[in-house]
This record gives sequence, C-alpha cells and structure tokens, in this order.
Amino acid sequence: MHNNPEEFIYDLFSLEGKNAIITGGSQGIGEDLTRTLAMAGANVALANRNVERGESMAHWVRELGRTGRHYPCDVSNKSEVEQMAAAVEKDIGPVDILVNCAGINRLKNALDFTEKEVVDIIHTNLMGVFWCCQAVGRKMVERRRGKVITISSMLSEIAWFQRAPYAASKGGVRQLIRVLSIEWGPYGITVNAIAPGSIKTPMFEKACERDPEFLKKITDLIPMGKPGLPEDHRGALLLLCSKAGDYITGQTLMVDGGLSVDGAHTLRLADQAG
Repeated sequence: MHNNPEEFIYDLFSLEGKNAIITGGSQGIGEDLTRTLAMAGANVALANRNVERGESMAHWVRELGRTGRHYPCDVSNKSEVEQMAAAVEKDIGPVDILVNCAGINRLKNALDFTEKEVVDIIHTNLMGVFWCCQAVGRKMVERRRGKVITISSMLSEIAWFQRAPYAASKGGVRQLIRVLSIEWGPYGITVNAIAPGSIKTPMFEKACERDPEFLKKITDLIPMGKPGLPEDHRGALLLLCSKAGDYITGQTLMVDGGLSVDGAHTLRLADQAG
C-alpha cells in the first residue's frame, strides 16, 4: 500500500508499459479510447480499415511518447485478424490489452434488410469480436494474463426499432464475453464489455440532421437528461484495463445515463414511432 495518495491512484489505474490493440480506434468513441489508452501509458496498435485515420491516430500516440502503429485490418476477415495479431506481437511485443471497438450499423425495418446488410453487421460486430478474441486470447492464455474489453451497446440489453441485426449482434457479444470469462478466468484473463447508450458521435449528429426532433426524443428518455459524450467511457475503460478491475469479469458495464434502467422507455418509443 502506498503512503502517497497520488502514487496509489496512479498505480491502481496506470497502463504504463502495457501493449494494447484497439480495433476501430480512429473515430467516434474508439478515437477517444485510443487517446485514453495512450494517456494512461499504453503502447497502442490500431487495427482498422481506414488507413489515413489509423495512421493519423498512430502518429498522435507516438507524439505522446508511446509506441503507436497502424495495422490495416478488416475484423470480419479471420485471416486478416490473425495476421494483424501476429504482426503486433512481433513489432510491439506481447499484447496485454485487447479493445474491440470496430462496429457498423444500418437503420431499417427488419423486413427491409438485405442479406448482405445483415451479414455485414453480424460479421463485423459479432464475428469480428470473436476472431479478435480468439487470435489475441490464444497468446494471453499461454502467458496466463490479459484484459479483453469489447465496446457493446445498450441494445445488448434493450430493444429498439430499426436495429434488429445490430441488436442481435450486440446481444451475441454480451453472451460471448460471458462464456470467454469462464473459459479464460482460470488463466488470469478478464473479459468484459462496455455498453454505450446514446452518445454524441458523427453517427448521432447525422441522426439529428435527418430528424430535427431526434435530440429531444432521445433526451426525454434518458434519466440524466442528456446524451453522452465519447469521453464518458474513459473511466470504464481504465477500470477494466487496469489493476483496479482485476476481479471484474464477464460483465457488461452500461454507460448510458440510466437509459437502459427505465423499463417503460419502450412504450414511449412505441408512442413516438406511432
């Protein structure tokens, strides 16, 4: 136990010297999570399809004095994921932290989705998480340590209109991390998820542009009375990545301003939709 409170807090939440992979870490919530990992001391490997944004974020990490590299990768492609994980181990070193943040969504009534749209959403949001966990988790099991955090959604817990494939994928993630937590717990590996609610991201702003009433509709449903921001997930990430979260596993931590707690919200949504 430290006698200095500042040293105690730093040691509890520090990621100094840790090596992290984050998928989808160059925009929206993922961009802020990348910055959080690096600010807390971690070296960061960014795995995503957008090369320009990935390289830009890797450069930012390096400017902070950490190791930062971008690895072009489509997480829905098992072979690409395996190649990425092997390259990170070779270039940066043993991976201590995996953050699955890559994800896509489409808004349509269930009857209107095409086969390709459904397959793309499920393959990216669920299978992509599985492939990344498998590729990185294999080495974590060998070393008997590791932290796995997946960015899920409040829709792993509640239902919402026009998001059937997305909600199904996030519900699958909720069960996936639970199974992995019991399989990998004996090896000292924690597996958890963070479930954002309605967060002010570029996707959120587009929804507001499409529907001028969207902001008021969603705000009325949130007990805290406001949408969240990407930075609202920093504390949850640091908790689950650091020593502070060593005995937390198999959990989905809701970061949604209380939206998922209110069981009556679906009735209000139905009234609004009607």
